[in-house]
Amino acid sequence: MPYITDLSLFEQITKLAKIPLGTSSRSIEIRILEWGEFSVGGFWPYVVELAKMSLDNTLYFWDVNRSMDDTFHKSFGKYPAIALSTSMTEQEYLDELGGLFAGKDEQWFVMNATDSYLLAPASGAWRISGEYATERGKIISTVGLPPDELFPHDFLRE
Repeated sequence: MPYITDLSLFEQITKLAKIPLGTSSRSIEIRILEWGEFSVGGFWPYVVELAKMSLDNTLYFWDVNRSMDDTFHKSFGKYPAIALSTSMTEQEYLDELGGLFAGKDEQWFVMNATDSYLLAPASGAWRISGEYATERGKIISTVGLPPDELFPHDFLRE
């Protein structure tokens, strides 16, 4: 799926990150993981199972740091976010994250080179975030989590 080029959609998905989970009567489940798990084989099937639990077909992956201002959009003509379909294969998912493209003045970008990311469904029922600075990621869900055995590596202790 393409990078987001529509400002209103980009603003809508960016708002997902600002909505605190856990303010409803639903219980929250949390798992801690290594920050870079998003680009490891086996991660995508786990995410698809999580999306099934929230009844979502569209997920958004965006680069949090590059979303802070309009520099990325000015350089590349698109926003630092991609829409992902749960019908994608794992290889299609990995290819989408690794897709290299050029902008103005011979600048290049690839999504999996992010230092800070957020992955969330259109419903906002869960989110997965990661920070290179802390080398930690977090899954927070209001719809439960797939069995831990489906995750490709061990979860970390909080």
